[in-house]
Amino acid sequence: MKKLNTMNFFSKTKYKIWIIFLKKRNIILNYNKPFNWNTKVSDSKNILICMPSNKAEINIANQYLDKITLKQDQKIDIVYLDRFKENFNQCNCYNRKYLYPDVKNINHFPIKKTTISYIDNQYDITIDLNKGINILSNYITATKAKNISVGFSNEISKDFLTATIMLNDQSEYSKNIKTIFELVEIKN
Repeated sequence: MKKLNTMNFFSKTKYKIWIIFLKKRNIILNYNKPFNWNTKVSDSKNILICMPSNKAEINIANQYLDKITLKQDQKIDIVYLDRFKENFNQCNCYNRKYLYPDVKNINHFPIKKTTISYIDNQYDITIDLNKGINILSNYITATKAKNISVGFSNEISKDFLTATIMLNDQSEYSKNIKTIFELVEIKN
């Protein structure tokens, strides 16, 4: 997808109207005033993670999550691409595993609610582990979050997520992923 500032006027306007609509209808979280982060995180039981779209980053995420100890009654569900199924077959740390919806373009918008209706309910915390622009992943993360939605900062994610983490260095993905997990109190 073209960056937001390189979209034509019509596409940029359509995108901004869609984001306003999502926030006004409370389809995605929109905290207009300060909130207590610790309270939102400490009571979390259900977590949804949108896994990255490349194998190296999936391996880093799996290695980190294989070593964690979840709080009592805490569960992690994931969303991943079908082509990486073998990367998740032997991982026991995930409760439920969903496939990303089969779409032609992950950055096409607006996204219909029915596109992701197969993902159960809402989650206390949602995490998007994609570094680059991925509107589908951001949308899933934003619409399935009850309390907090976290991911990496980019031009699009700031419109969807309640908290974004700046990548210090593209090569330091493992450190940055650890920062996200520690922020939402998933620790190894």
